[in-house]
This record gives sequence, structure tokens and C-alpha cells, in this order.
Amino acid sequence: MIKQSINQLEALLKLITSSVKGYYIEQKNIATKVDMDGHIYYSKYRYFSGTITDILIKQHLSKNINLAISLENYSAIVFKYSGEERRAFLSLIKYYITKDERDGIYIISDSNLSLELYIRLKCANKDNFNDILQKVTTNLDSRISQEWIALPNSLYPDIGNLINLPREYINID
Repeated sequence: MIKQSINQLEALLKLITSSVKGYYIEQKNIATKVDMDGHIYYSKYRYFSGTITDILIKQHLSKNINLAISLENYSAIVFKYSGEERRAFLSLIKYYITKDERDGIYIISDSNLSLELYIRLKCANKDNFNDILQKVTTNLDSRISQEWIALPNSLYPDIGNLINLPREYINID
């Protein structure tokens, strides 16, 4: 597992963002407030409609801005894992999401506190996506404690389903 070059990272970011219709840029203060089912969600991210340009990607990579996207297009799942058994968790993900169902698995964040996986799927439609997500989450629930979360999650508003675009990654597929 080797960290990728800037050109490979830019290519991955273009792939991740190719089908998004909007993006979020982190602000200094709370920029968004959403009331959903009696819960109020706050976010420092402000929504912008349109596509992510090469200039925005370069600004993000040079840390001038922090870009995020909502996982709304049913082409990827992000798992955030905060447990101690990272290798076991990764092995389970690779087992439950077969090569026929995925285009790639990338570690987009790896710190002492958590591991974040971006899994690009080969879904034909929303139902196929939901079937894969349900299968994986059900199997993970039975095998590993609730030290993980899968996004997108229908219980959260768009601002709760945001992922920060990575500034580095490791391709593990």
C-alpha cells in the first residue's frame, strides 16, 4: 500500500466529483442549519451548485480551501471506523463488497482515532446500491461492534452525509 502521487490524486478527485451537481466549502463559522425530524443539524460547510473545477481541486490540494461533497449519487459508500481492529474491519469490507460490486477501495483518512474508507461501487441504480449497503451493514452489525458508520445514511440530512475530499489516499484494491 503506497501513497499516490499528486497526478493520481487529482485523477481520483475528478472521478469522485465527476457526477456531483454541487459541492461544499468549509467556512470559518456555522454556514448551514437544517431542521430534520425535530433535530437541528449545524455545519460549517456552505453549499455551492455547479461542478468542481480543476482550479477548486488545486486550491483544495494546496489547503487554501476545504472541499466536501454529499454522497447523494449512489456511486460510493464511505465507512468511518474508530475501533482497534482495522485490518479485520478492512478484510470484512473487502469480503462483503465483492470485486464484481466495486470499482475500488481507497483509504482516504487514517489517523490514530479513525480509518475512513471510500468504496466506489458499480451500481446500476438506487435499488442495487441500497441492496449492497444493506447487505454490508447487516453483516458488519453481526460481526463487529458498532465502532463504525456508513455514509450515506438516510437518517441524516445532506450536511450529515458530507465527506471531505482527501488530500492523500492509499489504493488497497
